Amino acid sequence: RPSAEKEFDYKFRIAKAFYYLNKFKQSILEVEEILKKTLSQEQNFSVRLFRANVLLIKKDFAEAMEEFEKLLVEFPERAQKENLGLVVAVAYEDMNEFDKAITTLEKIKSNADDPNFIEIKIKRLKERIANQPGKKKK
Repeated sequence: RPSAEKEFDYKFRIAKAFYYLNKFKQSILEVEEILKKTLSQEQNFSVRLFRANVLLIKKDFAEAMEEFEKLLVEFPERAQKENLGLVVAVAYEDMNEFDKAITTLEKIKSNADDPNFIEIKIKRLKERIANQPGKKKK
């Protein structure tokens, strides 16, 4: 019987293989099976991050964003290392949820490697909001 580590690696590679074959639903099913096992924190983060990204590709935005937000709270150091806050903000921007994108960027700005970049991104989003059709100029 393979070690738990080898079994994890094998199953995670299968989930990724389905992803690369554009079989997103099957990839998610494989991930759900992995998440039923006892995992290290590192494995848990990696699998859930992968799951959130697959959900995003599938356009299951609500579920993807919920998972991303949970990862930001549960694994703040790892999330910062992976620039997860920026990923979440860009995803919200793609969904035209500019206020949520700005809120996310505000949360990560103080710990960002380049707070100036984050500030520029916030400013650009505020300009996009102001320039949306139907918005009154201030």
